[in-house]
Amino acid sequence: MKRLVAGLHRAVAIVDVFFEDHTDSLVIGWGASRHGQLGDISVPQNPAKGKRKAAFKIPEYISSPIIIRLPDGNSSTITGVSVGSTHTFYFYPLGCFLV
Repeated sequence: MKRLVAGLHRAVAIVDVFFEDHTDSLVIGWGASRHGQLGDISVPQNPAKGKRKAAFKIPEYISSPIIIRLPDGNSSTITGVSVGSTHTFYFYPLGCFLV
């Protein structure tokens, strides 16, 4: 584990996964995500039938760690994480991304 950051409502960790020929970093998190602070974790609320689209709902609380999908798709360049009561920041070498 490279880094573990915990706040009042959620925790986020950056972990390294080692393969034979390379290492990848993953961001995992759990806790409150009422406003998407743990990223895009929408799940179908109602199954789609026919041509209808499924309604999606963001879970309010994640009790088990999940992999957080970041918009750029690249967790390997993250240099830090900060969690607050209503936000999560992901720091990159050239700036940060707010969730």
